[in-house]
Amino acid sequence: MRFKLSAAANSPHAALFSLLACTMILQGCGGSSSSSTGSQNNGSGATVIVGTNKNSLPSPPAQSNVNRYAGVDLIGGTSWNWRISHPDHSYNYQLQQGVSSSGSSANSGGIFTSLGDLDDLADTINFPDNFAGFNTEIDSGVAIFQQAFGGFPLGPGFAAGVLQQQTGCLAPNGTVNISFLHTPVLPGPANTYHPLSDTLYGFATLGYSKGVFHYSNVTQTASGGAAASTNTVPFTDSYCTQALAGYGMQSTAVKQSGTMQDMLAYLGSTGVMVGAIQTASASGAGETSMVGMVEPSAPVDLAKVTAGSYRGFYIPIAPSSQNSDPAYFGVKSHWVTAPVFTQSSTSLVGSSEGFYTLLSTLPTPTVTGNMVIDFGAQDANHNGLFPAVNITEPDPTQQCPAAQESTGSDGNLYCTFPAAALIGEAYGKYFIFLAGPEATTKAALFYALIQD
Repeated sequence: MRFKLSAAANSPHAALFSLLACTMILQGCGGSSSSSTGSQNNGSGATVIVGTNKNSLPSPPAQSNVNRYAGVDLIGGTSWNWRISHPDHSYNYQLQQGVSSSGSSANSGGIFTSLGDLDDLADTINFPDNFAGFNTEIDSGVAIFQQAFGGFPLGPGFAAGVLQQQTGCLAPNGTVNISFLHTPVLPGPANTYHPLSDTLYGFATLGYSKGVFHYSNVTQTASGGAAASTNTVPFTDSYCTQALAGYGMQSTAVKQSGTMQDMLAYLGSTGVMVGAIQTASASGAGETSMVGMVEPSAPVDLAKVTAGSYRGFYIPIAPSSQNSDPAYFGVKSHWVTAPVFTQSSTSLVGSSEGFYTLLSTLPTPTVTGNMVIDFGAQDANHNGLFPAVNITEPDPTQQCPAAQESTGSDGNLYCTFPAAALIGEAYGKYFIFLAGPEATTKAALFYALIQD
């Protein structure tokens, strides 16, 4: 995994996506299609490639030094398309502003060079030699970055990306089970989160037949375990669409509580999924997102997960949020110092660092280990889904209910509150997505972490 500075241009809301037919032969990103795949007619004359093993996707390609990603901003839902080349230390990215628009996408590119524990990425198109955002990657697996422009963060969100499919959509042979997290924020200017009714996590079965991707056995759950009734993810029949960020599954629009929703989901060859959800109502339009994964065939070994160290990003999802902050977890990491809490086989200790602190001074990042994520028990029926996570973090302004407060070993006040997490693996490294209502801010949070 590498940690790089990256950049992005202005990120306006994306338009609703056009439905396009998938007309090309499907291959895995970064190489030719796997020998464990076979072609299948989708019912409209086009061809896709599906896994020859029952209830599986095509096998992922070998790791590559040039990695192309389809990504989604985890707050705004805008799609991103980027390429990272390790042999020549270069990158470029493109912002999608709607498939049907012309000439409106923002492009940029640059180079990165080693600088201590970070990589310095210079924007060579807009602001030569100017710092930008931050990026971290499991090579040829999962990548995330906090976009920026001219050295300034671009909005509160960050993009999570999966291997881009450049010639068609991946399709399962039969069905695969997926688990997912929904970004815990209601789209639109209200930016309001309803933890007891909004979808936070869930699971579904994804199938493919005769040109249609379909979802079944969908369960959407709010924080605390109750069935979600508001701000749900539109899991409707989908069709292969060619978008600027690669081929994805475009859902048919569905009306929910006076709003129209659809979703463009990018499914990578390692089984990780990101989705941009578009919402339109009488009060306006908005975007949000989801992240998901094909459930592992066996339970995740949590002791192995917590033995690692992680870098990534934290979004405080609140109206006052201006940017995401880099985050570091794992007591074996040399970024985590003076831990307040004792890490266990089910937990990770760490914290986040201010975006501007790193950007303006480029120090070796170090954080006080004053946060602990205890993942709790894995769902017995859905490998990789942890629905009963507990997070403990500082509560200096005493926003937390008294029953959830405690005092740390440093004498400061802390708050413990629930969340949900997905833990998966790509090319031998773990990734963690985590979301929930944040009791100390009265809003919500989202973490994306990737193993070093």
